Amino acid sequence: MKKKIKIVFLGTPQFSVPALVALHENNYNVAMVVTAPDRPRGRGRKVTPPAVKQMALDLGYPVSQPASIKTVEFTDTIKDLKRQN
Repeated sequence: MKKKIKIVFLGTPQFSVPALVALHENNYNVAMVVTAPDRPRGRGRKVTPPAVKQMALDLGYPVSQPASIKTVEFTDTIKDLKRQN
C-alpha cells in the first residue's frame, strides 16, 4: 500500500487560492495551510484574513499564521505533522 504524502501549502494572496482549490479537488493530502497573519486592510484598516486563509477554512484545512517561518516553533510544528499518522 502506497503511503499518501502530506502537503504543507504556503500561500497568502488571491492568486494562490486556485492552486489550493486544485489540490483539494484532486484529493491531495493537505495537512496544513500556512499563510501570513491577518492584517489591517482598506480605508477603515479593518483586520482582514488573507484570501488563502479564508479558502483553507472553507475547505476544512488547519491554518497556521506564524509571524515568521524561520523560527524553532514553526519548525517544530512541521516536525509534529510528520509524526502524525
